[in-house]
Amino acid sequence: MRVSVTFLAIVLAHVGLIQGTVLGKSFATERIESDSASIKGVVVDENARPLSGASLMLTTSGFGTITDDRGRFVLRVPAQRDLVLEIRYLGYRTERRNLLLRPGELLPMRIQMEPTVITVQQGVTVEADRDRSMGVAKIDPLVSRRVANPSGNFETVLQAFGARSQQEFSSQFQVRGGNYDENMTYLNGIELYRPVLMRSGQQEGLSLIHPDLVEHIHFSAGGFDARYGDKMSSVLDVTYRQPRYASGSVQTGLTGFSVASEGLVDKEGKWSWQGGLRYRTLNSLVQSMDTRGEYRPTASDMQMMLRYQPNARWQWNWLSHAGQNVLGVIPSNRETVFGTVKEALQLRVYFDGQEAMKFRNATHGTSLIFKPHSRMTLTQSASLYWSDERERIDVESAWLLNQLDANLGSDNFGNVLFTRGIGAFQQYARNALNISVLAVEHRGQWQSGTGPHFVQWGLRAQRERIHEYLWEYTMVDSLGFSIAPVLQVPPLGSGADTAVQVYQFLHADQAISSQRYSGFVQDQIALDQE
Repeated sequence: MRVSVTFLAIVLAHVGLIQGTVLGKSFATERIESDSASIKGVVVDENARPLSGASLMLTTSGFGTITDDRGRFVLRVPAQRDLVLEIRYLGYRTERRNLLLRPGELLPMRIQMEPTVITVQQGVTVEADRDRSMGVAKIDPLVSRRVANPSGNFETVLQAFGARSQQEFSSQFQVRGGNYDENMTYLNGIELYRPVLMRSGQQEGLSLIHPDLVEHIHFSAGGFDARYGDKMSSVLDVTYRQPRYASGSVQTGLTGFSVASEGLVDKEGKWSWQGGLRYRTLNSLVQSMDTRGEYRPTASDMQMMLRYQPNARWQWNWLSHAGQNVLGVIPSNRETVFGTVKEALQLRVYFDGQEAMKFRNATHGTSLIFKPHSRMTLTQSASLYWSDERERIDVESAWLLNQLDANLGSDNFGNVLFTRGIGAFQQYARNALNISVLAVEHRGQWQSGTGPHFVQWGLRAQRERIHEYLWEYTMVDSLGFSIAPVLQVPPLGSGADTAVQVYQFLHADQAISSQRYSGFVQDQIALDQE
């Protein structure tokens, strides 16, 4: 419907004159003669991005037009007359321009709108905005706080936009059947990473993104810009809000607590800060799993962000995050019933031993933003990611496969008739993984004044260091015989010649160092729609 209104406004500004009263409203008249002039230009926001649907109107006559999808407009006006052009857009201050044009003159204009904030008496700040992104879905940050989920992870809300998760404890997701590691996540322009040695969702703990600090969420399930990188599945771009006053929030429950706070350091508002602290345990939820035992899954993290903006041209940001996920499991027994109606089977497993996993990670990033003028932005950033993941597993178990009574008329229905098989297995692991990623990046963007170009570019250098140590085997035994395939495992930490016959064996001790260099240039060109 917006296209029809634009077409009607241009027709009324170019052709003939309208007189009379329609539905009780009087239309002003303007004679378009040879002594007219024209205005052609673009309307942009404070970041030099085009504003689509901005209204431009002559206050003396009521004639006007609205901008197209690239923020451009063309308006014919009377010449040799004092005119006032009024520009309006939702969420921005109204701009006015005084005009006096010569006959046949074409005046190019570039109008930059300033955002407006309305503060009511109770101190509640009301802002208005309009979604102008293309190919990327904009998600209301309030949705991520209101959606109830047991893990408290931010990524749960993405399931409404084409993402799929294997279980409710996990923060990992799939898009269009892709792998979990084919999704990119950015926080304030810094790429985030996920733990590698995770075996199940209850081991993941907390996502790095704190829902109570989020201001903007953009998610794309495909077809995103080159500036986001080379992964194929999706991109999640999250931006924390910039504090305008002191505030805070506290949430607590049976599964943990979450604290978020923000404020200004000085009266001028040049320095601002944000902080968050979270703790979560899933004891009450994992107790209902098939494997009974003592579970101790806990996760905690803390993060801090600083901003310094001395003027409209310079801004410095700093982000630090540290988190730890710990999972301790002492399994006792497991009972699973499966099969068909006529042949029901029961598997009972008795455990001895324990599992201990610890995942620690830290992310630090800084960026310096410089705006030489209103149409250009230059950003220099550096980030460091560090992760230390350790697994210690030593669990022995014995199992029984029982035949159940499936006769509905039997007094022994559902009970064990006889045991079909017995066996044992052992799982042993001593795994460690250490990762460090250092990245330095330059990005820039430039918006042509009244032209159709919006150019973006970037250069990135990244160094990765990975040290992996794996020592893991599984032994499956039935009636005193090791089930094939049989592999020879040398004893750990010993020079003896004896070996253990096992079903599966994994061993690795390697260090990998790599350097990556990448860059991109993209130009969004607005096609002429005049």
